[in-house]
Amino acid sequence: MRPCPTNVILMKNTFAQHRAHIMRPYDDDAKVKQVTCACCHGLEVAMKKLMLLRAMFTLALCLSVVSMVFGKAAAEPIDIKVILDGELLDFDVQPQIIDGRTMVPARVILEALGLEVEWYGETQTIWATRDNFGLRMDIGINTLYVGTFEWTTPPRGGGIFRAHHAHRVHLDVPPMITNGRTLVPLRAISEGMGAVVEWEGDTRTVIIETI
Repeated sequence: MRPCPTNVILMKNTFAQHRAHIMRPYDDDAKVKQVTCACCHGLEVAMKKLMLLRAMFTLALCLSVVSMVFGKAAAEPIDIKVILDGELLDFDVQPQIIDGRTMVPARVILEALGLEVEWYGETQTIWATRDNFGLRMDIGINTLYVGTFEWTTPPRGGGIFRAHHAHRVHLDVPPMITNGRTLVPLRAISEGMGAVVEWEGDTRTVIIETI
């Protein structure tokens, strides 16, 4: 199929104009200098824009991958470890940081500190005792009772007792029930028992030393 004569003539004219625009006299000595024509300049600009778009797309893709990696790391932090007198404690429910306080299962930490634990479901009260020393906490209440007591009747969730040297400790975060386990503030409980508590942020480790 032969090309249209009109199109051939137009293409020849365009090529001739393009060539004449590229090569033209530069000075009186008939020296010739190559000058970029308008169409070549447009092509160069288009190529630069394309390269810029490719670079921006590559950068956006890299940022997206980095965000996914670090987002996953943030969503899955390293488990908190609790070491009591050099021994790593094992929890069936992992310790959690809630409102800036480390919360741990009550029975594990209280028994590790040498206390006998009793739970009164009707009043949602935790009693932890050793001889005449005791701790009392109530779910949802920001108060820890700690000291020595003389029972006049069985406590039954707070019953009747005579306090000798008991005092109240304010809890920033109250005891709570999570996944069927009662969580209590670790530092308040440990310091209530006279222990020294330290937090190692780099390894997310709580170190407790009893006195």
